[in-house]
Amino acid sequence: MSSIIEKNQLVELMEWDRQDPTRSSWVSPTHQYFFVGLGKIASTRIKLSLHVLEGYPILERPFPWLHARDRKGASFVPKLADLDLETAATVLTSPNWFRFCFVRNPYDRLLASYKFSMMQEMNPPSAIYNGIKDKIRHQFGYEKRSGRKGGTVSFRDFVEYVLHTQDRKMDYHWCPMQAGLRPDLIAYDFVGYFEHFERDFKYVLQRLEASKTLMTDFLKPINRSSVQQIPLAAFYDWELAERVYEYYKSDFELYGYEKNSWLFM
Repeated sequence: MSSIIEKNQLVELMEWDRQDPTRSSWVSPTHQYFFVGLGKIASTRIKLSLHVLEGYPILERPFPWLHARDRKGASFVPKLADLDLETAATVLTSPNWFRFCFVRNPYDRLLASYKFSMMQEMNPPSAIYNGIKDKIRHQFGYEKRSGRKGGTVSFRDFVEYVLHTQDRKMDYHWCPMQAGLRPDLIAYDFVGYFEHFERDFKYVLQRLEASKTLMTDFLKPINRSSVQQIPLAAFYDWELAERVYEYYKSDFELYGYEKNSWLFM
């Protein structure tokens, strides 16, 4: 084993990866990359691009098959836990492998997670997120009306739910990035930023020697919804921002995001 990661650490990391329901680690022996993708950090765009780069056909419905990698009869890039210990150690320590991830401003990511899981109905519908909506409505006393769906969950109530349940059950759309990326055990060669996605993902694709044609397709501008374009200050106030900052403080500090950045986005 390399001195960079001890055997007991590797075993712990692979067990963590094995229990991850989102199967967010991607390992390509063909292109020798290791990627960990978290929700609401362009993970679908990145995974779909890597899926095509691997030579697999485009999925008609990327969500949820692309993330769960469980569509019958389809081929997918393996995850770290699919490997034996020796191969996993090579992936995590060899200079021949390219290890990368992407991060996003925690204020912005949390709002995007709210929009994704609370403000719209997924297709196909998600029993998990519909259940979370019902829990929040019950916790905060939302009025029930016969024959009608419960009211839209407010952003503040969603934040309360996240801050009070996260330690018990993480969701990869809003878990602290360090909890999902595990920089304590994974020495990433490159950390890309959602705020500079086209620039940073272009660098990744160049490292992976993607063709010019694929790069053109993969680097089309990210779609930003009207909700995402509304200033963050329309959703946050000083008190709420302070609580979110304290919870994600390690992410703000490690990845260089400013405490008061919600005022300027």
